[in-house]
Amino acid sequence: MSVRQDFSLGSRADLRRTPAPLERVPLTPDELIGLELEPGTRDVARRMLAHGASPEFARLILSEVLRADARGAFAIDTAAAVLARSVPILPSPKRPRRHERAPLFAFVGPTGVGKTTALVKLGRKLREAGRRVVFASLDPLSLGALERVGTLESDCDRGEIPLASVRNAEDLRKLLRRAGAVDAVLLDTPGLSPREEQRLDELGRELERIAAPCELQTLLVLSAATGLGALRLITRAFAPLRPDGAVLTKLDETDEPAAAVEALVRARLGVAFLCDGQDARAHLLRPSGEALSDLVLRGHLAPAAGA
Repeated sequence: MSVRQDFSLGSRADLRRTPAPLERVPLTPDELIGLELEPGTRDVARRMLAHGASPEFARLILSEVLRADARGAFAIDTAAAVLARSVPILPSPKRPRRHERAPLFAFVGPTGVGKTTALVKLGRKLREAGRRVVFASLDPLSLGALERVGTLESDCDRGEIPLASVRNAEDLRKLLRRAGAVDAVLLDTPGLSPREEQRLDELGRELERIAAPCELQTLLVLSAATGLGALRLITRAFAPLRPDGAVLTKLDETDEPAAAVEALVRARLGVAFLCDGQDARAHLLRPSGEALSDLVLRGHLAPAAGA
């Protein structure tokens, strides 16, 4: 057989045939993460990757596990302990002492992350604890939406919860005078795209001016159903507002909440509250190290005792 025959291109029909796709061999957790793992640490890696963590984050956590020489059945417990201390837990809202300024909790974040619902949940929790709260909004158009969440409207109509639109510090002072003794102000803000740099700068300045009569605490609301890339974009964009911490919402809408925990670690943000449902009268939880490690290693919060 000649060399020409050996390298024959064949007929035109042969050329029109679709070539068989190349089969990709899936990478092992060891290859993805770049560490030599044994069964226990490999199980941790699989869990983290399956629940939305990046290979880089998994490598960071597993490096700590290996440094502690935790292997086999001990690996997952050590990983849980490392994750539990990776994100600071913000303290519960405290009742202001006499002559102290009331805290103002400003919920900021993109559109659609659940800021308003989370704000109402917090207000109801505080009221159940005997706190006097007032609701305010920077956006007059969203005031009606704030009222409608969780039947807050009926409470406002009965005068049980003061609610107003505020545009400056004097508006807030008037609201506080009308409300009397107040333990907390809950401020809703318009949703902003992380690409709207000018409006984000304006919001930061507006919050500082309006919150003058109170002690400002800015909380960045993040949806756990958002991908890691978008979460990193959001945390970078809202960083100039100097958020004091974060609220993780929509934990019931994703199997990959590890991405949200990773975003907090990368942004060095503590967490104040977790939201795992739509009911404005419930589904607001205080975070714990155990809860955060469950999100990364289980993909969900552990059921409450007796649930």
